[in-house]
Amino acid sequence: MDVETIVFNPFDAVWREDPYPFFKQLRERAPIGQVPGLPIWYLARYADCEDVLRHPMSSMESRNADVYRQMSEAGIMRLPEDVPAAQGFLFMDPPDHTRLRRLVSQAFTLKFVNGLRPRIQKLVDDLLDAAAERGQLEIIEDLAYPLPFTIISELVGIPVEDLPRWRGWSKAMGGSLDPTMTPPPEVLERQTKAQEEAAEYLRAFISGRRRQPANDLLSMLTAVEEAGDRLSEDELLGTVILLMAAGQETSANLIGNAVLSLLRHPDQYRLLQSDPELARSAVEETLRWDPPIQMTQRIPLDDVDIGGVTIPARSPVILLIASANRDETVSPDGERFDIRRSEIIHLTFGMGIHFCLGAPLGRIEGATALATLARRFPNLRLVEDGLRRRSDLVLRGLESIPVEF
Repeated sequence: MDVETIVFNPFDAVWREDPYPFFKQLRERAPIGQVPGLPIWYLARYADCEDVLRHPMSSMESRNADVYRQMSEAGIMRLPEDVPAAQGFLFMDPPDHTRLRRLVSQAFTLKFVNGLRPRIQKLVDDLLDAAAERGQLEIIEDLAYPLPFTIISELVGIPVEDLPRWRGWSKAMGGSLDPTMTPPPEVLERQTKAQEEAAEYLRAFISGRRRQPANDLLSMLTAVEEAGDRLSEDELLGTVILLMAAGQETSANLIGNAVLSLLRHPDQYRLLQSDPELARSAVEETLRWDPPIQMTQRIPLDDVDIGGVTIPARSPVILLIASANRDETVSPDGERFDIRRSEIIHLTFGMGIHFCLGAPLGRIEGATALATLARRFPNLRLVEDGLRRRSDLVLRGLESIPVEF
């Protein structure tokens, strides 16, 4: 690739299958730049991404970006704010973000999540028992999806038997995170339909919880809404949809990416087998080396100087987290997958007020799944010709990981 022309273009699908060689070139040759033809910036280095994540005037609300607001008004782009019932507090700034996050955070404290360890372990054992009895195992379908979905559905109060419906909805809504201008009508229709169907499902379910509360997060949030004006119906719907979608997609992708990385590095899988305690660092190394969230975005409300470049106020900034995580200045030999790395530094869960609320839960789910796999299936092998990768840009994961044991 020509040194003079290398630039990050989120609309170019050529590099999506394996973005990491391209990200390495960006860090070395063009770590800060603009998306071709648009007033949208990108950052590829760790320090620069960290600066923006820590900046007190960094907004998550897309309407604060002049270019996005103009495109939304012209009908050529849809913002999260354009679908209030599917927005969720992820795309909000204080004080709304602070208020909604506080309501949900008690269900995701480390103390509370640690109490879920026996349930998570039993569920992993049950899922792998069923696979062993069948004599075949497909990592995504048989473990990576049902594990986090069952746990988050039990926390929220959604029936586990509705997994297939929620999986389809969350997959469609996850694709809506990808940067795109004028998405194909069929894609937009699929995303809109998923959001509408999930909202309709929840309205009916919430109505039932109002009549007959249970010991779950949905009942608690419904009671808060009923008590006053602290939680509107759109806020309630958006919060639950966010929890259900994020609780499935990111954890499923984390587990899938970790298993693929370990099996493509057999020496690392053997290390895990010899020391199950390495499961926690295997999760962290996967979060660094092949994260389920490839990028995020912030909108500075003031002019901000990053790496000697002034980024104008209200200009979107794409933070290439997956590139930053491999930055050699914070992760020496960062292109190497090493679960015994002495210090694992990454930005996958974000930083500051938007640090991922589900990080403790995702870490425990991932470590439990990996440790149990290594213990029960010492001869686990990939069936390479059956691997299928998702086409999403922001969420990186696989559709299928068939294995033999």
